[in-house]
Amino acid sequence: MGPTLRSYVSQKIHPALQGEGVRCIVISGWLQRALPAHIAPFELDQPLDFRRPTVSALDSTTFELHCFPSENYMIHYASLIATYFALYKSEHRVLILMDPVRVNTGFYRISAYPGPPDTTFHHLFNLHSMGSIDIAIFGEVHHLKGLYGGSWKDGGGSYEGVLRWRKLSSPNGKTIALMGCLEKVWGDAGEHLIQALHSQTRVKQIVYVAKAGSLSERYAPNEWIATGERAMTGKDAPTVWQNPLQNALSASTRVASGSIITVPSTLCETHEWLEEWSPKALWVDCEVCYMASVAQELRIDFGFLSVVSDNLCRRYEEDLSNEYSDTVTEKRRVLYNEIVKILKKFISE
Repeated sequence: MGPTLRSYVSQKIHPALQGEGVRCIVISGWLQRALPAHIAPFELDQPLDFRRPTVSALDSTTFELHCFPSENYMIHYASLIATYFALYKSEHRVLILMDPVRVNTGFYRISAYPGPPDTTFHHLFNLHSMGSIDIAIFGEVHHLKGLYGGSWKDGGGSYEGVLRWRKLSSPNGKTIALMGCLEKVWGDAGEHLIQALHSQTRVKQIVYVAKAGSLSERYAPNEWIATGERAMTGKDAPTVWQNPLQNALSASTRVASGSIITVPSTLCETHEWLEEWSPKALWVDCEVCYMASVAQELRIDFGFLSVVSDNLCRRYEEDLSNEYSDTVTEKRRVLYNEIVKILKKFISE
C-alpha cells in the first residue's frame, strides 16, 4: 500500500483506542451494539455491510474491541491496531489480546483470549425462515439495484441475526435470494455462511459479489471485474472448480479471469509477499478460497465477481485508502451495472 498505508490504517481505528491511556486492547469475537459499547463514528451510510467493530472500556486502561467472530477478521484488526501504534505511537506500548490463536504482527505481543462458543454462527446467520432456494447471490448486493425491488427481509429472526435478503424468481422458475450482511463477512466467516446456507436452504449455486486486488499492472482499480476458478491460501493445495458463470461472462467486456490468493488481512500484502505471489495469482482477496473450498465439499456450484479495488504492482490514485470518494463510487456504480448484466444472463440460463 506504500505511502497511503497511514491513511488506510488510521481511518479504521476506533477513536476510543487512540487515547494516551490505552495499555491493553482485547479483541473478542462477541458482537455488541448496545452500551457500554460505543459504535464507530465512521460506520457507512448504506443498508448492508455498514457495521464495524465497537469498543467497550473494561477499566481505565483496558478496552475491548467487539468484532464479528471470524478468526481472520480478528487477525485483521489485531494487525491494523498494531500497525497504527507502530506508525503513530511507536513509544506507546500496548498489549493486544486476541482469540483464538497467537498472531505475530511484528510489532506487539498478541496472546490467546477466550472466544465465543461454537453456536455463535447458528444465532447470527438467521436463515431458518428463508426456505429452499436454488441460487444465492451474496455480498455487495445492495449495489445491484437492477436486480431487486422492495425491502430487505430478516425472517423475523432474533435481534442478533445479521443477514438480510430479498427473494425473486428467475424466468425459468428458479428461486433466487440476494443476500447481504449488516456486518463485514470476512475471511473464514464465508466458509461458515456457506455451511449454514447448505444446511438451511439446500442451495445449489452461490455467487459471491465483493472486491479484490490486482497482482498485475494491467488491471487498474475500479475499471475491471475479477473472476476465476482457482484459489489458494498458501497453506494447502489449490482449490480448483468449474465456474458456473462462464457462459454469462460474455455479457460484459470488463471481466478478467485468473487465479486468486486469499489472505487473512490486507496487511499481509508486503513487498516480499507480492514478489512471491504475483507470478502465481492474478487476484488477491480475503474470502474466496474459503468459500470455494467448502462449496466444493458440499457439491455447490460457486462463482465470484469482484470489483478490482486496488493494484498492488503499480501506484494508482485510487486504492483502499480512498475507496469511498465520489470518483471511486461513480466508477464502481458502472461496474456493478456490468455485474447486473452478467447475473441477469446467468439466472436466465
